[in-house]
Amino acid sequence: MVVAKATIESAEYLYHVVKTYMNEKKLQQIDVSHATGIRKEYISRFLSAKGKNDLEFSTVLNLIRYLAASEYLEIMDNYCLKLEKPLGIMNALEYASNYERHDLTSNLLALHAGHKKGEIREWLEVYDLNKRRKTMSPYDVMDACRNLYGKVTSDEVKVKIDLIEAVSTYTKDYKSLLRMCDRIETKIKQLREGFIKESFKIRFFNLHANAVLYYKNDVETALEHTEYVIKNKVSPTFLVASAHLIRGQAQMYDRKEESIQNIRTAAKLFKLAGYSDYAQNLLENDLVFVQNYHRDIVDLENLKDGELAHQLLVRGDREKACEVLSKLDDKDPFTLLYKGMAFRDMSYFIEGHAIIVRDGKTFFKRAFEREFYQFAERG
Repeated sequence: MVVAKATIESAEYLYHVVKTYMNEKKLQQIDVSHATGIRKEYISRFLSAKGKNDLEFSTVLNLIRYLAASEYLEIMDNYCLKLEKPLGIMNALEYASNYERHDLTSNLLALHAGHKKGEIREWLEVYDLNKRRKTMSPYDVMDACRNLYGKVTSDEVKVKIDLIEAVSTYTKDYKSLLRMCDRIETKIKQLREGFIKESFKIRFFNLHANAVLYYKNDVETALEHTEYVIKNKVSPTFLVASAHLIRGQAQMYDRKEESIQNIRTAAKLFKLAGYSDYAQNLLENDLVFVQNYHRDIVDLENLKDGELAHQLLVRGDREKACEVLSKLDDKDPFTLLYKGMAFRDMSYFIEGHAIIVRDGKTFFKRAFEREFYQFAERG
């Protein structure tokens, strides 16, 4: 979609970037259209305007990600700082938020601090809270969200506040998260079409997929939501990674190979997004859990703690498994599961199962119940 009467600086910058990369890569308009799904006439009209017309924000993001895959984040940052119209500023703030461009967020907040009232002021206050939320306690985030909610008028801003509260306070309480997702979903449907709505949707689908999988054991809905996130052209890399991880967990019981592939993909993408430690943890724990669940023999070299003990149990080496587990505390439900298996003590099964139920992670009951019933059958 071509947007007329654009901010001249942003439109000229975008035209220069697109023209430069198309020339460098010897791309024709039809090549770009086929690769991005953007209609050729839109591309033609934009290029013919030579910097006088801009494009809709989602289209810009799609286009730049294709043309400059390794540099698109920096290009988008520069583009966002050149947007001056209200919708452009709102799009820029949401892009910076969902793509975790923290320096860009700070720069946007400073650049537009002169807006002392009106809708832009509301957006600045909410995105400032979003920037600070990781340094705040969940209770303080919730309190700040509810204070702001009563002051703002924009429907989009209200949804953003709900998403901030959901991400910050309910990610460990899937029952409450489900209730909040029901409220958010209704509001998102009523928003005007565009980048902001789409950005909210992919964040919502990621949250909802987690909640329905863990609390309701609804594998199909989780897979549908994550497929939407993965295929969406405005999804940031870390959310695509998260979607693959959810798919890997959803498939762990009945589709082992797909589960393993999705977890490997998640780890690769998390590393690409800058979460190297988390990516390694997925390979050492989540991936190995799936392999252990299916009784695969795994190299012990990189295993530790619970999944090392789990693999030792798979190999039938209870003595070494007990040795490993004796050094671990009983706060983790899976450690309790493995202790029940190794020490042949039903109380560990019961305690671990209770934690899973309490935390709303009923999806994992199947793993506990399989081992519990096998233990009971052995007497």
